Order: sequence, then structure tokens, then C-alpha cells
Amino acid sequence: MSDRALTVVLLAVPLLLIAGLVASLSTAWNRWQALQNAFEREVLLRVVTPDPSPDALERTRRVVQERLKAYGARRSRVQVQTPPRLRVQASGLSEDNYRRFLRSVTQVSRLEFRLVKPGAKGLTVSELREAQAANPKLGEKNLMPPSALEPAALTNADLERAEAVSDSDGTPRVRLTFTPEGGRKLEQLTGANRGRRLAIVLDDKVYTAPRIGGPISGGVAVVSASSAAEAKGLADKLQAAAVPLRLAVENPKP
Repeated sequence: MSDRALTVVLLAVPLLLIAGLVASLSTAWNRWQALQNAFEREVLLRVVTPDPSPDALERTRRVVQERLKAYGARRSRVQVQTPPRLRVQASGLSEDNYRRFLRSVTQVSRLEFRLVKPGAKGLTVSELREAQAANPKLGEKNLMPPSALEPAALTNADLERAEAVSDSDGTPRVRLTFTPEGGRKLEQLTGANRGRRLAIVLDDKVYTAPRIGGPISGGVAVVSASSAAEAKGLADKLQAAAVPLRLAVENPKP
């Protein structure tokens, strides 16, 4: 073999080794990237509500996405599929938070906003808690019954968000943000019923029933609370109920 041929062979060997190393590193990198992009958890959520509108499906998708973030998901993807269901994928959720997330989007309280009939008797949940401090014997039999209320004017589908806030003077309140359609319903309802009480009802229990001071426009209403703890408790319940469509777990994957 000539010196020239030997030199070419000697140069080719390290080049082949380098090429092999680059290929191995590239394969390892691609595998690492695939693991990073993979979702640890996946679940299909079936839409139980019949004939959901595209708008309600999209709003429900956004709510589910926000819940994933709230429970600690690092990455998540929520897709609307046909027949109506949501494909949910997420990474970074602990087992406990994953179960809490599923409960929060499937075990939703029935939320209703209902006018209180004139002359109705009974306490709201908020009033009962305050009264029990002086009279512990009071119980749920003293709550305002559903028969004291008119039919629901707004429901879960009309509420977009609920949050505990406080005024500049520190007064605790709950701010309710409604959907555009919910805001129109609320403005019409409050404009026609000044002075009447509007009950916020969860699973047939009247939690509070503030008096309507006048038309509420802009799709935002504020409800007073007796304490910061009460405001947060009510806001949490209402926020949990703000899922436009009823969902059920179809086939969870670990």
C-alpha cells in the first residue's frame, strides 16, 4: 500500500468514529426530546350534556386547561374530539393533584341564580352559619327551601369565573364574571327586579341571596361576604361549578 493510500485510510478511521459518535448522540438527543415531550397522563372526558354548542365546548376546553395549570401541570394539552369529548394530556401532576383535577371537572355542583319569591322564609347557608354562633341547635331544616325560589334564570353555563377580592377598605367580596350571554341575562334580570333578592344556589342550597340594587351591566357582579374566609369559600365553590358542560371520565390512563 502506498504512503498516500495509507494516509487516506488513517484519516478515514477517525472520521468514521466521529460520524458514529454524532449519530449516537443525535439518537440519544431525539430519545430525550421524545421523553420530554411525552405526556405522563392522559384521559378522555365524555361530554354528558346533550347537544353542546361549539362555543360551550370551547369554553369547557379552556376551563379544563386552566384547572390543569391550577393543579400544577407543567405541560398540558386539551383537544375537542368527535363524538363530543375532550382528550386531556398532562405532565407534572402528582397522583393526588391528578385525582383532585378529575373531581373538579366531573363532580360539579349544579349552580343556579334564582329570584327569591316575595315573603319567602328560611336562612341562606351564610346566614345559618352566623346564626349558629349564637344558637348551635339551628340546623339545615332552617335553610330556605327550593320551593321559596323562582325557576333558574342563570346556570353553570353562564358563569365564567369567580374570585375572592376585597375593596380598598378591606371589605371581603366575591367577584363574579359572566359570559357575554350570561351578562346579558343578568342585566335584563336585575334591571327588571330592583329590590328583590337573587339567590345563588348550589345543589338546591341557597348559599347567599343579596338584594338587587339595580341593573348590573358589563357582565361582572360583586357579592358581599361577612369575612375573607367566607368570600374565599364561596368563590372556590362557584369557581369549581364554572364548568359549562357536564363531563364524565371515559377511559383514564395512568
